[in-house]
Amino acid sequence: MVGDIAANNASGMCCGTAQNSYHTPAGMRLVLADGTVLDTRNAASRRDFVVQRPALVAGLAELGRSTRGNTALAGRIRHKFRLKNTTGYGLNALLDYADPVDMLAHLMIGSEGTLGFISEITYRTVQDHAHKASVLILFGHLEAACSAVSALKPTPVAAVELLDRASLRAVQSQPGMPAALLALPLQGAALLVETRAETAAALAVKITAIVYGHALEGNLHFVFTQDFGSAAEVQRHSGFMDAVCSLVVHKYDGSLKAAHGTGRNMAPFVQMEWGAPAFELMQRIKALLDPQGLLNPGVILNDDPQSHLKNLKPLPAADPLVDKCIECGFCEPKCPSRGLTLSPRQRIVGWREIARVDAAGTDPQHAAELKKLYDYQGLETCAACGLCATACPVHIELRRPQHGRATRASRCRDAAQRGPAPV
Repeated sequence: MVGDIAANNASGMCCGTAQNSYHTPAGMRLVLADGTVLDTRNAASRRDFVVQRPALVAGLAELGRSTRGNTALAGRIRHKFRLKNTTGYGLNALLDYADPVDMLAHLMIGSEGTLGFISEITYRTVQDHAHKASVLILFGHLEAACSAVSALKPTPVAAVELLDRASLRAVQSQPGMPAALLALPLQGAALLVETRAETAAALAVKITAIVYGHALEGNLHFVFTQDFGSAAEVQRHSGFMDAVCSLVVHKYDGSLKAAHGTGRNMAPFVQMEWGAPAFELMQRIKALLDPQGLLNPGVILNDDPQSHLKNLKPLPAADPLVDKCIECGFCEPKCPSRGLTLSPRQRIVGWREIARVDAAGTDPQHAAELKKLYDYQGLETCAACGLCATACPVHIELRRPQHGRATRASRCRDAAQRGPAPV
């Protein structure tokens, strides 16, 4: 997971632009496309790299010089990274570092395996204060909540999370949620605000000073479970992506990605956000470090403007319980059957595939084969312990039919269809 954080330049609600994976590494061990190994924490490894890869070192140095010498491009890069930004490659490395080794190490952050492989990384940790306080503030209108974020920005808050009415509706019936959520209007919203301090006294001072999506940094996350099983739904997704990217880039000059990597979905829009000069610089970086295009092709940089609309995974309706699964995999480490057959996430994926094949109705033999395999892999080997629900963010539990839970409910349905056993 730590490697994924570095490769995606992932950051949470408190990282901002100063405590992310770009600014906190103390060094790393990386492997390039040709098998070259560099450990930036080891002086001998750094010297050997300079001697053994002179062309690469010279190429990195030239990229840095030319970028720093291009006033307009350098200004554009600094302007973009004043905000959280993980779209494309970390071009700020070409401005922040003169040593090609340090430049390379920081280009690796957020490169998603397209420039090389990070086999080890050492971070400088940041303080996690023992004293914290949080509050959930409800607003009658989303616009009022957004305005409050701007007011909170200069105060000593560590994090501000914006939740719209749909996200609040998903949790309002959970234990511990305030009853006032039930009365919140459709256009309502909430802010979850946290502040931290080294001592209880200092925390009290901060609370007094605070008068009233990681909203504090302007992050906005979309969560939707859309089925891409039809051309109409794919086209709907295409229109959504075009509209959002146009709004973010052309109206606000913002970051299309800010807390995670670019991936494949946003690759066709990297040039839209950065402009041609910066995009060409990213292409030069890729060509220098992976001239044969072997590493994760199509990720971050992709010449196909429709690549985000291809090879999409269908998400058919399968069961009221499992339909809300986002396949995050948090359940998997909890499952005692994992490794024997399927994890809870894999059971849901299998369930959805069976539903898709059933709905298509074009291959009943394949559907029957899947169901036969699933009977053991997905049903009979479920331990029915309910541990999956303890880690699930949407509280899916695959064992309890009295709540419409999937696994035992399916067993009951199958038994009813088979009828009583012969005696």
